[in-house]
Amino acid sequence: MGSELLEHSWTDAREGLQVRFGQECFQRWLADITVISSDAGHVRLGVANRFLQEWIETRYLDGIREVLEGQAGRELNLDIAIDPVLFRKHRKEQEKVFAPNGGAAVQPAGKEGAPAWRGGRVRGNAGAPRSERGEGCELANFVQGESNRLAYRAVIEAARSPGAFYNPLFIWGGSGVGKTHLLRGMEREVGANLKTRYVNSERFFNHFAASIQDGSIDRFRRLYRGLDLLLIDDVQDLSSKKKTQVELLHTIDYLVSSGRQVVITSSRGPRELDELSPALRGRFLGGLVARVRPVDYQMKRKIIRHHWARLELRGGQGGGNSRGELDSQVLDMLAHGIRGGIHELLGAVLQLDVHARVLGRPLDSAEARRVLADRMGAGAPGPTLDRIKQEVADYFNLPPAEFSSSNRLRPVAFARQVAIYLARKFTRMSFSEIGRNFGNRNHTTVRCAVGKIAGLLEDGDPMACTPVYAIIDRLEG
Repeated sequence: MGSELLEHSWTDAREGLQVRFGQECFQRWLADITVISSDAGHVRLGVANRFLQEWIETRYLDGIREVLEGQAGRELNLDIAIDPVLFRKHRKEQEKVFAPNGGAAVQPAGKEGAPAWRGGRVRGNAGAPRSERGEGCELANFVQGESNRLAYRAVIEAARSPGAFYNPLFIWGGSGVGKTHLLRGMEREVGANLKTRYVNSERFFNHFAASIQDGSIDRFRRLYRGLDLLLIDDVQDLSSKKKTQVELLHTIDYLVSSGRQVVITSSRGPRELDELSPALRGRFLGGLVARVRPVDYQMKRKIIRHHWARLELRGGQGGGNSRGELDSQVLDMLAHGIRGGIHELLGAVLQLDVHARVLGRPLDSAEARRVLADRMGAGAPGPTLDRIKQEVADYFNLPPAEFSSSNRLRPVAFARQVAIYLARKFTRMSFSEIGRNFGNRNHTTVRCAVGKIAGLLEDGDPMACTPVYAIIDRLEG
């Protein structure tokens, strides 16, 4: 097929594609396709970015091939590639649309949370305290292990080629496992070259709400949809904020469809985020989901050694004498005795470092145990669901099996609601998971039970406060 015939066939094929896929679908996904080359029955079509390439390959390629073959009168080998000319044109159009004041630099507005623009890069945390800017959270300082390897590798790949592979990237796990470190590390890795913004979900909500109140919603959307890299931390905190969920959904859709990178963290997996909209959870599941598991004994040892060495290189947090290597018995004691997450572990190492520098020598295990007496055993696991059920059953003098029964007598139903409320309070289980453990009750029933007990406690109702607080004392005692 020669170039003239190819050009003629593609012009005719566009009309055929509109008939086959419909005008709306054609305009949204296929109208900007170009013909890059044609040689000996091989046709290469061009699109603006990798997202469109993958989208068209998986949904429309066979239909395009059939239409083109109908025009050419023979079989064709067809593929999709990124057209450099189309890519540059697309990027220029996006930058023109989303650059404030037509691309002119905008100085910081002076308001809390207002973005500062310099040279086209968003510096949403400029002037923030050191901890808020993520200093010390470089990816090079992230300790890898079996518990976090998938998430770490995904972040590295996304930092190298934002928007190309894992998009959106959803990282989830409990508190203190390193999720925020990965986000801030990625921000620092690529932030010098791309428009980036790290924000936790609470700040995203506050920024969105303020933009509605002061009529600056267009500026808000230009800010977030003009990014190359958006990093959202703790998305589970948007559970009761439906309008913000809708705005985040549209923001993610726009960025992903434009080939920009989105990375999100949560304390729970997408399927467990019952409080978020199905559409938003679906977007999370449409990308790569990577879990970061709690650190085990071996991982704790690696983290302790790494942080101890970093403190030595930096001369200690507050300067002072060199304190030598960490005693192996102290290392084992820390790995076994500090039961919280990474934050608690690093705090214990820092405390030992300061004491060792004051003494000018390493601490032995007995000295370390005295120094860390208030920290040992900190962050112990909360009560299990079975224990919660047993404590509630004992208080109300009922067999635990009643919680899974269909008995609707008021005392039994109330005790069941208390057990459900405490399960939600002390565990990370979703409403659906709790329901399955209480006689396969549905999501709505569990949510109503939690809401009812929470409301009674808020009102100070003694019929609820007396048993609930007594059981909590037992569980925490």
